[in-house]
Amino acid sequence: MSLNSKCLDCGNEFELNYECCNEIASTPLENGDDITKKIKEIEELTNFNVKKNICLNCLDQLIKERESTFLNLSQEKDQLTKAFENLMTEIESQDFANVINYSEEELNTKEEEVKEQLDALKEKEKNCEEELKKLTEELRTLSVEEKKYWDEFNSLESSIYLYEKSKAFTKNKITHYEKEIKNFSNTNILTDLFNISFFDGCGTINGCKMGIELGKPDVYNEVNAGWGYIIYLTAIIAKKFNFEFKKFELIPMGNYSKIVNKMNKTVHEFNMNMNVKSLEKLNEAMGYYLESLKELNDYLMPGLLNSIRTSSDFNYKIQNDLINGYSITYDPKTPGNWSQCMKYLLTILKMYINGALKKEDDDYKNILDKANIINKK
Repeated sequence: MSLNSKCLDCGNEFELNYECCNEIASTPLENGDDITKKIKEIEELTNFNVKKNICLNCLDQLIKERESTFLNLSQEKDQLTKAFENLMTEIESQDFANVINYSEEELNTKEEEVKEQLDALKEKEKNCEEELKKLTEELRTLSVEEKKYWDEFNSLESSIYLYEKSKAFTKNKITHYEKEIKNFSNTNILTDLFNISFFDGCGTINGCKMGIELGKPDVYNEVNAGWGYIIYLTAIIAKKFNFEFKKFELIPMGNYSKIVNKMNKTVHEFNMNMNVKSLEKLNEAMGYYLESLKELNDYLMPGLLNSIRTSSDFNYKIQNDLINGYSITYDPKTPGNWSQCMKYLLTILKMYINGALKKEDDDYKNILDKANIINKK
């Protein structure tokens, strides 16, 4: 009995018969046995699926490969067994316990060192965290300061811009005022307002005679007007030099000018006529005026007025009701003495005008110097 098949490995056809199966199987195939049973037995013995249709030659080759693999595995097993035996021999020859103990001591030492390093790292990490926190706070503070700085910077820039704008405007105003100051400095206001002359027989102020000449008509109205100019000029000079009279107050009112006692408010008029009682009041008023003039003269003479005097200037002395020995009290019997005293008085007032003009010139120069300093910046 046979079974035809084709080998799947080499592709050749072959016949699977009883003889072939008997060579492989452990029990011979008898007549009447099913060949499929025998093939199953062969599969169990060879661990090979005969149903794969493989020929005997290919099967023989496969068996040889299996045998070669088995041989290699057996040799490898022998080598591993020998190596294991050598290792056990070496271990038995050494004091393995001492080696283990020594390694444990080293490990303990290493462990302590690692713990110390770990503690150091933890401490360092803590310090770093504190430093980071500190730096973060400083950064926040610096951010606030930076914002404040830029706010101040912007404010300063704005202020500088406004300052430059104001400076340019101020320079223009200074230039304009310089021209006006120069014009004012060339204008002698007091000289124009008060024209004083003392070279004739009688001194005059704005054309009003301040004296009585023998043989000529009396000029009482001119004297009264002249006293109005004198009172007005004296008040202006005192104001120019920031001086305030202590006892009396001058009230310029033209022909009816007055001097008032600050303590008892007594009023004295500068009004000359032939009435004896009126003449007595005029002498009192002129005496009080000369007392006030001495206050102003003592205030001015030590300083400013000395700087405008020359060798040809006078040095008139005011004492009581006298100027250089001539009384300011009017006596109809000796009008010449009073006229000479009035000339001295007008000369003093002329010197006050010059002093006031020099003060104005100095003030103008100071203003111009300051303006020049600002313009140079």
